[in-house]
Amino acid sequence: MSMERAVASSALDRMCIPSQEASIRRPRLQSAVRCDSVARCSGHSLIVSGHFFASAALAGVAWVCARRVAGRRLHRDMLLVQVQSAPSDMPDLDSVSVALELAERVEDFEEAARLRDRIRSLEEAYPFQALLWRQQRQVMQTIDQVLRSNNVLETRLSAVKRLQELASPPAVAPGAEDALHKALREVSGSDAEAVRRAISEALIACWLQSGDEETDSTLKAGMTLLDLGSFGEATKVFSEVIERVPTFAEAWNKRATAFYFMKDYEASISDCKEVLRLKPRHFGCMSGLGMCYLAQGDAVGCLQCMRAALEVHPDLVVAKRHVSQARLQTALEPQVTGAVEAFRKGDEVAMEQGETLLCHWDVHQMVSPGPEAGGGFLYFFRLKYTNHSSQPVPCTARSLARFYVLHFADGEVFPFTRITEEGSPAQFTLSPGDEYKFCWVLIVGRPLKGMTGGTVFEVLDDDVAVGFTHAGLEVSCPRDAEEVTGDKARMLGAGHHFTGHLDLRHMKK
Repeated sequence: MSMERAVASSALDRMCIPSQEASIRRPRLQSAVRCDSVARCSGHSLIVSGHFFASAALAGVAWVCARRVAGRRLHRDMLLVQVQSAPSDMPDLDSVSVALELAERVEDFEEAARLRDRIRSLEEAYPFQALLWRQQRQVMQTIDQVLRSNNVLETRLSAVKRLQELASPPAVAPGAEDALHKALREVSGSDAEAVRRAISEALIACWLQSGDEETDSTLKAGMTLLDLGSFGEATKVFSEVIERVPTFAEAWNKRATAFYFMKDYEASISDCKEVLRLKPRHFGCMSGLGMCYLAQGDAVGCLQCMRAALEVHPDLVVAKRHVSQARLQTALEPQVTGAVEAFRKGDEVAMEQGETLLCHWDVHQMVSPGPEAGGGFLYFFRLKYTNHSSQPVPCTARSLARFYVLHFADGEVFPFTRITEEGSPAQFTLSPGDEYKFCWVLIVGRPLKGMTGGTVFEVLDDDVAVGFTHAGLEVSCPRDAEEVTGDKARMLGAGHHFTGHLDLRHMKK
C-alpha cells in the first residue's frame, strides 16, 4: 500500500492537512462516472437513460437529486473549501453519491450495490481526495444542522461541538473554521443568542490549540501568569511559544494582552496586527486592538476596530458597547457643548425638546450636613418623563443616557454624562401614554448657580431601535430653591423611584 493510501486509511473522518485561515476554492473535480442507468450528473442537470426511469414521476426525483448536487457544490463554494491538486481524471464523487441516493429512492438495489462498489473503488484509487471529500460533506451537513432554525437547541449545539472538533488542530478539516464563522454571522431563530455564544466559544477553543501538546501546555502556563497579574513573566513565556511556532496566532494574541496590561500599547498593537495577519477574523484581537487605540486617545481608531469586530461577531458585547457609546456621544455632544458654552458666556441656555417626550423637574436644597459628616451642599431633584405620542404615529422610547451641566457660583461649568446600560435599574422604557418618575440627591462642595440637562432615548419599532430622540430640561437655579429637611424630601419623593446619591464633593476643578 502506498504512503498516501496508508495515511488515508488511518483517518476516515479526520486528517492532518496543513491549512490557512482563509481557504482557497476547491477546483471542481471532473466527472468520469459511467453507469448503465446514470450517464452524467452535473451541477445543473441529471441526464438519465436505460431502464432506470419507467415513469414521469421518477423524473421529479431525478430533478430533486440534481438540485441537491447543485446545492452541495454551491454550499462548498460558499465555504471556500480547497482540496489539494487532484488528478484531472478524478471522478466527481458528488455525482456518484447522488446517483446512489437516487438508486436507493427507487429501490434499484442492484444499481445501488454497484454504485457503492464504485465509491469504494474510487476511495481506494484516490484516498487523499476521497477523504477530503468526506470531510467536506461532513462540514456541510453539520453547518446545515447549526443554521436550521427549526432544530431544537440541543441538536444545534451538538452540531457546533462537532464543527469545533473538525476545526481543531492537528487534524483540521478543510472549511470547518469557515463554517463556524459563517454560522456566527448567519445563525437565526429564537435560540440564536445561545447558539452564537456556543459558536464564539468553539472558535476561541480552536484558536487556543496549536496541534502540539507541549506548545499548548506552555501557552496555558503563560495564561496562568497572565491571570495572576505577572505580565512581564507572561510575555517571556508567550515569546518562547512564538519563537517555537511563529504561525500560532493565539501566542501573539496573549502576548498582546499582556503588553496591554503593562500599558505598552505600541508593542500590543504590533502583536495584534500579527494576529490579524494570521487570523483575519479574530474578533477578540480586533476588539483588543480597539482598546489599545482608545488608551492612546484614538477614539476613531477604536471605533473602526469595534465595528470590524461586529462584522465578524454581531453579538460581541465589548464591541457593541463601544459602538453604542460612540453613537450616544454623537447624539449628546451638540447639546452638552451648547449648554457649556452658554453658561460660560452668560447666554440663555436653550435645550432641545423632543416632540413627543417631555420632562419636568424641580429642585430643593437640603439641610447641609455638619462638618463631621463632610459638609457640602445637597440638592434634591425630582423628574417626571411623559410619552405624549399617539396615533397616527405612536412612539415607544427607551432611555440610553442622561447628561447634566452644572454651573457653580464661582463660574466653573462642569458637564457629566451617565450611560444607562441595557438592563440596568437606571434604564426605563416609555410606551405611548406612559410616565416615569424618579428622584436623586446631588452633593457638591460649592453652591450651584444653575443647572440643566436632558435624556437621550432610542425610538423603538417592535423592539428594534430606529432612531434617537431627546427630552431636554429647563435651566434650574438650585441656590434659589426652597430648603427642606430629609424627612420633607422623603415625603416629596413619594411615588418616585429613588436612584441614590451622587457625591461630587471631591471633584477636581
